[in-house]
Amino acid sequence: MNNRILYITPGFPSDESDTSCIPALQEFFEELKTRNIDPLVVALHYPASKNYSWKGIPVHALGLNNPHPVKQLWQQTKISKQIQQLAIKHKAELVHSFWIGDAAWYGQNMAKALQIPHVITAMGRDFESKSYYKRVIKQNPKIVALSAFHELKLKENGLQPNQVIPHGLSPRKSTPIKKSIDLLFVGSLIELKHPFDFIECCKQLKVNGFEFQAKMIGSGPLEKKILERINSYGLENNIQLTGQLSREATFEIMDQSKVLYHPSRYESFGMVILEAIRSRMHVVSSPVGISPEIEGVHLVENSDNAAKIIQALLDSPAPESQLPFAIENTVDQYLAIYQSLLKA
Repeated sequence: MNNRILYITPGFPSDESDTSCIPALQEFFEELKTRNIDPLVVALHYPASKNYSWKGIPVHALGLNNPHPVKQLWQQTKISKQIQQLAIKHKAELVHSFWIGDAAWYGQNMAKALQIPHVITAMGRDFESKSYYKRVIKQNPKIVALSAFHELKLKENGLQPNQVIPHGLSPRKSTPIKKSIDLLFVGSLIELKHPFDFIECCKQLKVNGFEFQAKMIGSGPLEKKILERINSYGLENNIQLTGQLSREATFEIMDQSKVLYHPSRYESFGMVILEAIRSRMHVVSSPVGISPEIEGVHLVENSDNAAKIIQALLDSPAPESQLPFAIENTVDQYLAIYQSLLKA
């Protein structure tokens, strides 16, 4: 008999074409479908309110859309009851929440009311969560971090993960085409991702007399300033901004690219690093997320160091495709947690 589990997340793909919405969760639920689990997903904020099926998995979207804190406070009792009713109807034996925020808060309230186990996966900068939400930690749910780096950051901020389970990827054959793009950036165009470090690296390559083609995939509030910096450095013929792309389109560009430079100053995990390795790319990254744990990733502290390493890598043959963390192993570890809690 399948275990009946309720999953709570701030957002979930609105349909099967919405491939850019939390790719790690999409990988997780794709694999979960093949296991002895009967899931129901509750999406708090995105998409808009509706009941639907995503690849055969039932989803109940509440469409809260990140309300004003005052409205959110007013809604909490109503939403808690609604989620509890969904859990009862689903006959949930366990609740699994993603992010230490309102998802975990609602999950813990429901788990306490129904006296069922609760698993929380910390997904990002959860250590910055409001103390209001951190209170759920004192009620002893099972907390999972995504990497040793993530675990350390959580502990530094008073949160105590019980276990580290890396995100996983499914196998994919890369397109056998020529790698004509030298350097690639993938991420939101925000300060945290340090896109200007990427441009400074490109500037240094140009100063060193190196001719190259680079792309930056992503969108965000810094786009205009990034374009201005590119033009001021005379790099408009070297760097192309693609805007936000679908996951499939991003993979196609990765297949054509030689080096991923990932200068982000914080990652709980860094799925893009795994995706690049799978596409036979060299990876140069700041020491965040999963990057220090993967053999072959070149760790750098600044754009000058990155430029030196990248210049050497561009003359190296493409590495073999690898899958450092497989999604099957990720789901295996979560299933082991579920079973241990359900048998307790």
